[in-house]
Amino acid sequence: MSLDFNLIDLRLFMYIAKHNSITKGAASCHMSTPAASVRMRNFENSLGTKLLERTRNGVLLTQAGQALLPHAHLILDQVSALNAHLRGYAEGTKGQIRIVANNLTISETLPSVMRHYMKLHPDISIDVRPKLNSEVIRAVQDNLADFGLFGGEFDSEGLETLVYLKDRFVVIASCEHPLAELETVRLAQALDYDIISLPEYSSVHAFIRHVIDEKRLFPRMSVFVENYDALFCMIEANVGIGLIPECAARRYARSGAIKIIPVSDARAARDLSVCFRSFEELPSFAKDFLDVLVEVSGGPPIAWDQALDPSARATAAR
Repeated sequence: MSLDFNLIDLRLFMYIAKHNSITKGAASCHMSTPAASVRMRNFENSLGTKLLERTRNGVLLTQAGQALLPHAHLILDQVSALNAHLRGYAEGTKGQIRIVANNLTISETLPSVMRHYMKLHPDISIDVRPKLNSEVIRAVQDNLADFGLFGGEFDSEGLETLVYLKDRFVVIASCEHPLAELETVRLAQALDYDIISLPEYSSVHAFIRHVIDEKRLFPRMSVFVENYDALFCMIEANVGIGLIPECAARRYARSGAIKIIPVSDARAARDLSVCFRSFEELPSFAKDFLDVLVEVSGGPPIAWDQALDPSARATAAR
């Protein structure tokens, strides 16, 4: 026996069984009675068993037909569900967004963005993976992610980039530290004190290192820690000061034991950006993610349709 049949055979069989009539079953499938009769005979021949018992009053199911009927219903229901599911992908209402971002962005930016976005697109799954800033762009370039969120300036050749938020580096210090008495501080002034820094591969350390090299300073970088929790514990203990993004400082300094001191240098400003391969090639639900990212972050709506080309769009967004 070979299960050589298609969905039309199953659907026709199901309607014939429902009406106990080949004629009515054929009509339900928009098929002539002779054509339906031939299809059913070929179906039976392929299965090697009779499914219908033909009588003067119509047709009855044989034992084989009775055994097949619940399977036919199950198969057709599953196909219907599959069609509905795939239709969502075709219409842009279902899909997946792959995001790579640094840990600070994942903890500070994405929660609010995802909460708003998932209200609009509950059927879209979002896969978020932590990466170092230096690894984010490469992941998008290699098509391992749809969006990469990063802070600072990195070579994003071949990608489109949108600045969704402006941030600044600030100094954080214990309320007992001498700098806590100041309203603002210069970078050179701050680097006269012991610095608590994140690891050398972090964007925070890269910024400090860049300032040191640019201004030819020789700061006392006394302690390296693995994360912001450890960094703030050191600051609270007045071991040294920190130079970190303001978005992180606002969250961790809520206890009141730490003072946030704005940095007056223009160099302290930095962009928070999202990169992607091509806006035109993004599905509609992915484009919506960019709109939500900008809106929740406090930026103005992006008039994508007014951009003439990728370079103009990236420039206008900045």
